[in-house]
Amino acid sequence: MRTASRGIITAVVLVLTMTVSGPAQAAKEPGLKALADRAMLGKLTAVDRSYLDRHPEIAGILIDGTKTEIGEVPMSETQTAEVFGDVVAAATTCAATDRYQIFKSLLGSIIFRYHSYVAWCWSGTTTTVSKHYPYLDMIQNVVVNKGVTVQEVRKSNSATYTTHHQNYIQLCTLGKSLGSICYDNVYPTNWVTVSNKTGSTFKYSN
Repeated sequence: MRTASRGIITAVVLVLTMTVSGPAQAAKEPGLKALADRAMLGKLTAVDRSYLDRHPEIAGILIDGTKTEIGEVPMSETQTAEVFGDVVAAATTCAATDRYQIFKSLLGSIIFRYHSYVAWCWSGTTTTVSKHYPYLDMIQNVVVNKGVTVQEVRKSNSATYTTHHQNYIQLCTLGKSLGSICYDNVYPTNWVTVSNKTGSTFKYSN
């Protein structure tokens, strides 16, 4: 009788253990949107990283906010002259710059680049911004460009202007095996300051 009782108790304990551990284990699997938020902030947990190690297809579409890179597209004198045309003859000097930030995945692949193009001229102490706009390139198929939210130029003084560009980007798994879900909202923002003395400087936010 004691042996039978011990067997029954052991069986009950096993059933309870299986019942409790199943849902608890499933609860540890992170959601895609929560993962995207933590990846952007650089706050992935050990559980997150373990999950992503097992699912590289997910790691490849999440932006790593700690891997953002910046750069500038080289502009030759010929390209600059083509932009301004006859305007160059009327101004002392003209120049153009194309600054960008690169958004990379947790695996290091490029998800998209966000550019700010600015062209300006100056004569003496007076600077004039003739053209400025944002654009994207090197785009993965998870990127949905919802459009420009900010495109403005601000005057600091007669010699210095700052352009401010921002886009609204959604990341969505449309057409993928993961199903159709938009899992992240990104607002890449660039500031390019141009001057008749210092050329241009660049700041950004992701």
